[in-house]
Amino acid sequence: YKYQYSSDPEIDDWGMKKGFFENRVENKEQKVTDLENQYDGCIQYLDHRINQLYDSVAEMGELKNTLFIVTGDHGESFGEHGLYEHESGVYNELSNVPLIIGGERQDSTTTVDQPVSIRWLLPTLLDEVGIEPPSNSVKRNLFSPEGEVVIESEPLPYTLNHEMECTVPP
Repeated sequence: YKYQYSSDPEIDDWGMKKGFFENRVENKEQKVTDLENQYDGCIQYLDHRINQLYDSVAEMGELKNTLFIVTGDHGESFGEHGLYEHESGVYNELSNVPLIIGGERQDSTTTVDQPVSIRWLLPTLLDEVGIEPPSNSVKRNLFSPEGEVVIESEPLPYTLNHEMECTVPP
């Protein structure tokens, strides 16, 4: 899957990342395109594996007792805003991730077309099965989002220096 869309299977990671930032990579545009194509192949692989999981649950006769959740923890930058990979920035390319919740357990289909946070996932799922969410969890429900979405963040346990290297405190 990873190489089915790529014209150059030698491009296999962001090992040349620093060179991308400094514009020192030969054929940079083509290499970025190859990385994007490999990313698309990986997404297709995940879709295939999710279908296999669904089929396995169906074969066991457990679809009525199953809720499928597909999400991501971050996006990926391929040169937008001068950024590569996913280590810095809060642009849409990095912060907008898929979130799909489904299964036969649900009686209806709901599409939420406003921003939500994956931090709402735990309290939503606990609500769905009748368990009180922990007192320190966010009090929001993905199926009935109300009000404005604010940036929900906690301090990161590291700092980035000007060379994009992480420094983790002792």
